[in-house]
Amino acid sequence: MRSLIQRATMLSSWFAVLVLAAANTGQAHAQTASIVGTVKDVTGASIPKADIRLEMPGIPRLQTVADTDGQFTVEGVPGDYMLKVSSQGFESYYQLVHLTPAAPTTMQVALSVASFSGPVVDVTPLPQIELLNASLTSTLPLSPLPPLKLHSRRSKKLSR
Repeated sequence: MRSLIQRATMLSSWFAVLVLAAANTGQAHAQTASIVGTVKDVTGASIPKADIRLEMPGIPRLQTVADTDGQFTVEGVPGDYMLKVSSQGFESYYQLVHLTPAAPTTMQVALSVASFSGPVVDVTPLPQIELLNASLTSTLPLSPLPPLKLHSRRSKKLSR
């Protein structure tokens, strides 16, 4: 009888542990929030592999890279974040976003083409030109050149 009571006590203890673990798991899921979105340019074309960052003081930075269709998902703790989206050749995009555990925050980000002002310098080295190269010479034949026919012209007219 004593062993039966010990077994019942042990089973009820394990049951209580499982119930508490399940409650904590549900609470942990309630404490996550996410942001989903798409990165495009101003014409509506997708920007693949854009860098997505969420920053909040006091927690590590959350980041991901957009897929080939420009879509992204980032999960984190609920709260206010600074969203930064950047891609080479485009202006960076900044926006304050609020993530809640109730539903994912949805963003449609449009990046503008980066402007550039200043001189454009071509740093490609120019090819070297060989001024003295024996392979670029040729030899004239020993036979004399044919004489020029001047008998039909007057020499005074040639000097003009």
